[in-house]
Amino acid sequence: MKGKMKNMSDIRNIIHRLRMGHSKRLIHRELGIHRSIVREWYDLSATHQWLNSESPMPSNEEIAMVCEKKSTSQSHPIDVYKEQIGLWNKEGLSSIVIQRLRAIFYEVGSPSSQKMHYKMAHKLTKPLLIQPSC
Repeated sequence: MKGKMKNMSDIRNIIHRLRMGHSKRLIHRELGIHRSIVREWYDLSATHQWLNSESPMPSNEEIAMVCEKKSTSQSHPIDVYKEQIGLWNKEGLSSIVIQRLRAIFYEVGSPSSQKMHYKMAHKLTKPLLIQPSC
């Protein structure tokens, strides 16, 4: 979770209001809890099927297990590229070059941005190569 960890009563209150059909914005306004946190709990509740008002409310233990699993599974987004960045670093590439290479070869967006990245990759490949020093 981002920011300060919410206590169990806040979390249960968010889930209860989501089950009643309140909007995320209304919950934010009434409880004073940031909308991104409300949205995160909405996503978690939907994943664990807690939003059905006919099913029982999740227990504190179930919620705590989800909180614990969430906090242990957090990693930095760049960890996915750690091995490749390490190889580029051993080759002596600067951090700016590594950042550009990562953007070109790993981050996929809309078809138009993919086309742009493809064009950039072909233009930037030659200047980015390290030339042997004489």
